[in-house]
Amino acid sequence: MSCFAGVTDVGCQHRAIVADSHRPKDLPEFNWINTILSKLKTSLVGAYHAFVFTKYGTRYLGAFVYRLYRRFHLEALPLRLFVAAATIGSRPARWLRQAEESF
Repeated sequence: MSCFAGVTDVGCQHRAIVADSHRPKDLPEFNWINTILSKLKTSLVGAYHAFVFTKYGTRYLGAFVYRLYRRFHLEALPLRLFVAAATIGSRPARWLRQAEESF
């Protein structure tokens, strides 16, 4: 894939791992991705099973990514959310519904 040339251009290393289809999950190289995928699946199945995923899927994934990247600084999360909510100001209902209309 051509995207991996960009990875090596910035000084990172990339090596392909060829795994048979029987036990790729047992390879230690895939431990982190298996953890991420299992957390994503559990989050979506547990919290959003009753909602229309095709309509709100991007929001669900966005919320997951936000929590994923903020998990290292959980103590700062409530304050950050409070600051974001306090500084956005009032918005008309039309502005709030723009995301729903984009689907």
